[in-house]
Formats: sequence, structure tokens, C-alpha cells
Amino acid sequence: MKEVDAKTAVIVGAGLSGICMAISLKKLGIDFVVLEKTNELGGTWSQNIYPGCGCDTPMFAYCYSFEMFQGGAWPKQPEILEYFKHCANKYEINEHIRYNTSVAQATYQEKNGNWQVTLADGNTISTKFIINATGQLNIPYTPKIEGIEKFENRVVHSAEYCSTFDTKNKVVGVLGNGATTLQIVESLQPEVKDLYVFARSPKYVYPRVKYSPITIEKMKREPEFWHQVRQQFIDAQDQYRLLLDDHPQFDPFDNDSQVKQFYSQSNASDFADFDQFYEWLDKHDLRPNYPTGCSRPLVSNTFHDAIRESNVKIVANSISRLSKTSVVADDQEYSVDLLIMATGFSLNNLIPPYDIKGKNGNHLSESWKSAPETYLGMVTTDFPNLFFLYGPNTNTNSTAVTFYVESQVNYIEQVMREYLRQPFSSIEIKPDVLQNYSLWLEEKNKSVSETSDCSSYYQNDRNINISTFPGCYREYEKLTKDFAV
Repeated sequence: MKEVDAKTAVIVGAGLSGICMAISLKKLGIDFVVLEKTNELGGTWSQNIYPGCGCDTPMFAYCYSFEMFQGGAWPKQPEILEYFKHCANKYEINEHIRYNTSVAQATYQEKNGNWQVTLADGNTISTKFIINATGQLNIPYTPKIEGIEKFENRVVHSAEYCSTFDTKNKVVGVLGNGATTLQIVESLQPEVKDLYVFARSPKYVYPRVKYSPITIEKMKREPEFWHQVRQQFIDAQDQYRLLLDDHPQFDPFDNDSQVKQFYSQSNASDFADFDQFYEWLDKHDLRPNYPTGCSRPLVSNTFHDAIRESNVKIVANSISRLSKTSVVADDQEYSVDLLIMATGFSLNNLIPPYDIKGKNGNHLSESWKSAPETYLGMVTTDFPNLFFLYGPNTNTNSTAVTFYVESQVNYIEQVMREYLRQPFSSIEIKPDVLQNYSLWLEEKNKSVSETSDCSSYYQNDRNINISTFPGCYREYEKLTKDFAV
């Protein structure tokens, strides 16, 4: 086993979180390396290239607060990926990234407070800090379906989609009914012969806010105006978050709800057409029976039209099996040339995809076997000098995850500043502080819609919300603003 070198910090993952952290460490002058298992930076935006792939948050909010996005409000995957490549180039991060480099194990060494990072090729790196930025959504989930091994046509998970697939005038099936399916339907409907959508569970679909070209251009010209709009977006989405928890006050199927009043402040599409869409969903037994924020709400101004086109059929019945060329649901066969599994990802209790061994030989996979436990989603006991970005309970069902990530980077940056000021061997969250936060989180989770009974990736197999922060972003921003030794 050969030691490659020694670094002050190792960042695992070169997606949104990892790049943001790298820019921060670069600014501080800290010696670091970013380990990326693939051959390209961008995380989800390099790995997901399915038709219509994009972000359900406007890009002026999803981009970093320190680097404006120069495109439109709702770009697709290629433009988003180019943005992160631009950031890596501008802030000179590329020289710190090692591509095609997977981590096999990270072992804490109590004698000196360092971590030994073992790579898949057997080489090692010694580092004081590890910052895990592997994200929440990186392990594709494929349901077990009888007969899938006998299916003779093409079947692919949306996260493993290939750009060379030819769907023009073909019959395509999509399994799933979340944000990915929505984007695939919008993109493929105009070109396929037929499109079957096998909806596993009903979802709430809301209009997408429209931003005028004048507003977008003014944001590009005037950074102060851009920051002002971002702050207004945060406040509006925090209001949206509270409404999502206030079912049925935000139920779009209910004419007496507050949905129209909320959207009257924006340039959303005419609600008359959406009202017809909700009636159509109701007739197809696709009206959700759970609180509005339990599962990630969907937003679009075209899906409600595309899904009702003559070449699209929504199948609400459960899939029983696959035959050689067909999907069988409720004893009816649907022949497809291509079946896309838009079935999301497995959280796996948010355990990083490599072995982490902390103090006293404790393995993180064992510590988090029932559920992950962290302080502010960033640190946990028995694992000194280890930080998580976009970790447990730092996702959001309403606003841009970037806001949460930047708050975490700001917090970790303060730790790094303290280390530069007065180097220490190790830093670790106190057990009682972690316990108090965990109790607070547990109590807070009782009052939010994410813990309701619905089909949602937010919850683990013990029905614990391990994904989202059970509150508004402003609350999380306040909690992470100041680091105290």
C-alpha cells in the first residue's frame, strides 16, 4: 500500500456541495484535494441526462450566491452542468480534483487526529479533515418486478439514461410519477408514438412561477437586484413551506384552499386550465390522499397539457410483471420499445458509499444502521474532523438546496478559520449537544408533513424523516450562522 500524499482536507465528491466547499477552502489557502469517482464534475448534473432533465428551482436561486447564472430561469441539464464547470474554472478548482478516484475506506487515527483515506486502487492519503459531499440522491433505486430478466426490449433507470437512445416514433413506458417522470413526459410527448406513464402514486402538481425576460435581464445586469430577488424568493418559499404543512389549506384540488391566493402574487399560468387538470386527475384516481408536503411537490406549466395529449396514457394500476416486450398492469399488457425506470434513489440512511471507521473502531454504517444522527446534518459523535455536506435532514421540500449547502459551507469555513488561527488535533461534537439536537429534531418532525404516510423518499424504512430539515430555511440559516468553540 502506497501513500499518495498528505492533505489538510479531503473533499469526497465534486458536485454542487463539493465544488462550493472547494471554493471556500481555496479562498482560505488550505491544502486540499477533491476526490471524484467519475470522469466529470457536477454530481447529479453530469450523471443525469434523461430527456428534459432540469431543476425544479429557478436557476437564479439554485446557483451560488457568489456567482450569478447568466442563462434563463429554468435551464436544462446541459446549461446547469456548464455553470458548475464555469465555477470550477473561474475559481481554479480543477487542479484540485482527481477524477476516476473512488474512496474505499476512511479510518480515523486517534494517535494524531488524522484520517487515512484508502482509495479503490489501494493508495492512501493522510488528511486532518474529511468533508463528505457525496449527496443524498446517488444510489438509483430499481424496484423488483417479476419477469424483468425476461424483458427483451430496453429497460433503463433514468439516472443511467444514454443520450444515444432513439425515441422518435417509438412506444415508451415510464415507471414513476415524480419530478423525473414529469420532465420526461414534457420532453418525449411531442416525439414519441405512444407514451405510457405507470404512476405508482398520486402527486401534487403546482404551476411554475413565470419570470419575465425583463426581470431576468435586470438580474444579469444588476447584482444587487439579483440578490434582492433571491432574498424575496427565500421568504416566499418559506411561506410556501408553511402552507405545505397546513393541509388542506394548500390542496390544489380544493377550491376553498389558499393556492390561488398564493399564486396570485406571481405570473403563474391561468388557473382555469389547472382546475380542469385537477378534475382530470381526480377522475383517474390520482388525487393524493396525503398532506401536500409529504412528498416533493411538482411544478410545471406544460406537464398538465402534455399528460392529457392523445398519445399519452396514464396507468394508475400497479405493475404486476413484465413479459418479453410488455408491461403488465392489472392483467392488461402495454407493449413498449423502451421502459424508463423513473423510480428515484435509495437513501440507505444517507451512509456514504465507502467504509468510515471512527474512534474505537466504530463504523459509521453500524452507528447509522437504524437512522443517521447528526448535529445540523454536518457532524456526529465518535467521528472527529469529519463533516457532511447535504447530509441528514438538510434537504428541502420547498426551496433551493443550495441555500442549505452554503450555510453548511459557511459553518465549516469557520471551523477551518479556527484551525488556521490555532491548530488543534481534533474537533468533535459533544454527545449531549448531539442528543439535545436530536430530541429537538424528533419533536419538530412530529409537526411537519414529511412525516405523514405517503410514498416518499424522505423517510427510511422505520418511517423516520432523514432527508429534509423540518422547518423553514431562515431557521436553519440562523442555527448555522455562528460556530462556537
